[in-house]
Formats: sequence, structure tokens, C-alpha cells
Amino acid sequence: MYKFLTVGAFCLTSLLSGCSSFDVSDITGEYIHPMPEKPVKLPYNFYLDTVLDVRPNDGEPRLIDHLSQRKQYEFQQDLFSKQLIKNINGRTLYDYDDAMLRVELLDYAAFREKFHYTLSFYVDLTGFDEKGKVITTGKFSCVSERNEAEAIFDKVKDLFKHDQDIALEDKKQQDAMWETLYNDCLTDIAREFNSKVRLWGRG
Repeated sequence: MYKFLTVGAFCLTSLLSGCSSFDVSDITGEYIHPMPEKPVKLPYNFYLDTVLDVRPNDGEPRLIDHLSQRKQYEFQQDLFSKQLIKNINGRTLYDYDDAMLRVELLDYAAFREKFHYTLSFYVDLTGFDEKGKVITTGKFSCVSERNEAEAIFDKVKDLFKHDQDIALEDKKQQDAMWETLYNDCLTDIAREFNSKVRLWGRG
């Protein structure tokens, strides 16, 4: 219980303050370098080793319970895996060394209120090179929010559609919005993960 409350507090703090935009030293707390907007390119081409869902079981406190009582949208593992690897690898222009990525989903929350969408991940990532050496490991979190304001105007067009057409259009709109939020959130995690890989390499 203590471990989860620590995790929940950490993620809740992240939600309120947003993702960190700066890299700081772990001892002095002094500013070192601004965090790049996009993930830095690494000399590795990552592949997924495993994705383990280790979220709290039903009945146990979860991140969603701290953030919202609204309907939770299900975790989309295929989209998560695709966006995470795509953002970590970036555009591969050269034949880099292969590496593996082990992922543990510690917690997750996704909810919608009218046109406002919120998504949050808390993950444990470990990267290995071809020889099994740990490239880096750590826990990472992100929060993404978007407001689908333009959807208000689209509702006018819905008046001229059949109910079935409206349902299909709404689902497409929601799917597109969730895909955008997944990409935004996992870009933040990839940026922090890649920066940490580079720091480990200097050590």
C-alpha cells in the first residue's frame, strides 16, 4: 500500500505540474541542460522484449482513482508499443546496433469529459544491448491533455446524419484523439529515456 501511494503521489504531482522540461543533477539540483523538445537519436535500434502489465489489481487503489471518477478508457497495448518504439528510435538513417526494451506498465489513466481528454502513463523501462548489458533503466511518467473544441462545430453537421452515422463519426474522432494523446505522452517518455541512455553512456 505504501509503495502504491508513493507512486500515486508521484504521478499526481506530475499531472499537476506537467512533464519536466529540464534535466537536473541528482545531487546538487542545479540546472544542467534544457531537455530537448524531441528525443535525441541514439546509436541503437530498439525492439520490444516484453511488455508486462503490472498495474494494481481490481479493488486496489489505482492512478485513475486519484485523478477522476469518470469512465476510464481501456489501455491499448498495440498502440502503446508502436508509439513508444517509434518515438525512441526516431528516424533510422543508419544501421545502428540492435537493442531490446523491457517495459512494465506500473499505472495508467485515460478519461474524457465532453471534449477534454486526459491520458497518463507510469512505466518502468529497461534497455539492453545485444550482449545483454543494461543500457539504462528507470521509471518514467507522462501526462497529456487535449481539448477537442472543434468538435463542437462538427455537431452541427451531425443534425443531418443518421444515428448510426453519428456513432461511427464519434468513434473515429475519439480514436484519432486517443492516438494523438498516446503519441504526445510517449514522446515525453522517449525523450527522457533517450536522454538518460546518453547520460549512462558518459558514465
